[in-house]
Amino acid sequence: MASARLFAVIDYSEAAVARYGLVASLYQVGASVILAAFVPQTVRLYRLLAEDVPAGVSLALRHAAIGGSVVFGLALIGAVVAVPMLAWLFPKYGVQASIAIPVVLSVVNCAIVSILGSVMIGTGNARTYVLILGVSFVASMILPVGLSPWLASDAAAISQLLAMSTNSVLLVIAVVAKFGHHTGRQVTAWVCGSLPLAAVVLAHPLMSLTINFP
Repeated sequence: MASARLFAVIDYSEAAVARYGLVASLYQVGASVILAAFVPQTVRLYRLLAEDVPAGVSLALRHAAIGGSVVFGLALIGAVVAVPMLAWLFPKYGVQASIAIPVVLSVVNCAIVSILGSVMIGTGNARTYVLILGVSFVASMILPVGLSPWLASDAAAISQLLAMSTNSVLLVIAVVAKFGHHTGRQVTAWVCGSLPLAAVVLAHPLMSLTINFP
């Protein structure tokens, strides 16, 4: 679903492809660090799910909410400083906030997906998990085409954020629907579902806080 660079290569100008390539590299670094940080938690989670599903789901939601909140805060800071930083390091690329900010904010979903995806696999709900991935993947393919008439070369970046956030929200809904009777009305579930939506809502306002370079 992190397909912004792919669509840039297929349909955009060489200058836009170069910008997307640079921003995608920044995203990959952030996503790799986040996923690596959550690996120990997923290993512990698989063990707990095998012994006590309700406790495992509660732990997963708590870790996803706390870890996702930390990543969200860092992503907000990164979204504000990304464009000036890239302009300083790579002035010839002319990276715009309308490309960098949605891609940077999409890393928020990595923390939620890595934990809640493990819940779906660890509890034998792989088919539901694959279905969610499939729906989100289809969205990531359709959105850039549908948004292009209005957003031009920014459509791929916005689509990446929307598709990945869709994936996270669907995962939260699936976990709550399947295990809500075990976990009760946990605030952590609401936090997990709110973080991707907040990233989508704040993407546009954050663009006005950064400096665009020609």
